[in-house]
Amino acid sequence: MKQLLVALASAGVVASSAIACATTAPYSPAVAPGKVGYFEQQIEPERYRISYRGPSGMGPNETEDLVMLRAADLTLSHGYDWFRIVERYGEAAAPTRPRFSFGVGGGSYGRGGGVGVGTSTGFGGEQSYVSNLEILIGRGAKPTTPDAYDARQVSQVIRPRAPA
Repeated sequence: MKQLLVALASAGVVASSAIACATTAPYSPAVAPGKVGYFEQQIEPERYRISYRGPSGMGPNETEDLVMLRAADLTLSHGYDWFRIVERYGEAAAPTRPRFSFGVGGGSYGRGGGVGVGTSTGFGGEQSYVSNLEILIGRGAKPTTPDAYDARQVSQVIRPRAPA
């Protein structure tokens, strides 16, 4: 009976590890729109729409940091120096990963005993957030408006605290 409990507990650990490994890295491209990660779309020359969807449990401040980091990276990768936010909005979204739990229990009473095993899955996990920006990118001196950002400075400040 003890061997059965150990085997079942080991199976639960392996299943939980497999699920954890299947999630997308926090700062990476989304495999499709609406999936965890960033997604961008060029609207016209020098104008982009960028979204970042965080995994379940990541708060709105972190998703805003990562959409800003993506705006900076996109700006620099196209050879530009600054970006200006034309529109910004965020929203709560459905959880991005299922909830999985596994339990094993046992007990003995008098001459008898019992073993119980249970699993549970569902989609009622922690909240997910999406942050969206529409940006204009430019070269040279950054505009003096409060909605304009130096892409190199944004990258230097946010990248060290971005999840790998």
